[in-house]
Amino acid sequence: MVSRHPLREGVVAGFLGASAIAVWTFGVDALVDRAGVTAALLGAWIYHALGVGFGGRGFAIHVVTWLVTLYVGMMAIGTIVSAVYNRAERKPSFALALIVLVALFELILLNLTGLASRNPVFGGSAWLYGLVGNLLGALAMGRYLWRRHHPEAKWDWERSNDQHFHSGPSKA
Repeated sequence: MVSRHPLREGVVAGFLGASAIAVWTFGVDALVDRAGVTAALLGAWIYHALGVGFGGRGFAIHVVTWLVTLYVGMMAIGTIVSAVYNRAERKPSFALALIVLVALFELILLNLTGLASRNPVFGGSAWLYGLVGNLLGALAMGRYLWRRHHPEAKWDWERSNDQHFHSGPSKA
């Protein structure tokens, strides 16, 4: 089913993906007793990447900067992916473009994770943060887009193989 609203669909998908990443980040930070530190450091890094210096704006400003950047970025990614997904449903040869696009976005995000791993606060754990966070975000976005385009494709965990295993031998 081709969506009539790829922009709205992409914004919702991006919101869900960003929310999954934010919940993961704040949850892990809370578990290691440094609530919000990851978000604040990433927010400070955003200011540094923009060339306006690192830090000095306050903890809350850095957290909000990271959250706004995360949500805006994920909504942009969601909109692009939704548009390509819609195009792929009309013209199946665009399915390869969708796969390449998702792989490209993941590579970019993993490269950013590699930059974060240079920070002594994160160290090697940045890879765990980044990989799991990216996978959770991608799964949330992908599941939403799939369900929007294939609402009839329900998965029944309890009876998923009943028809296959209990229908008897196939008659060919």
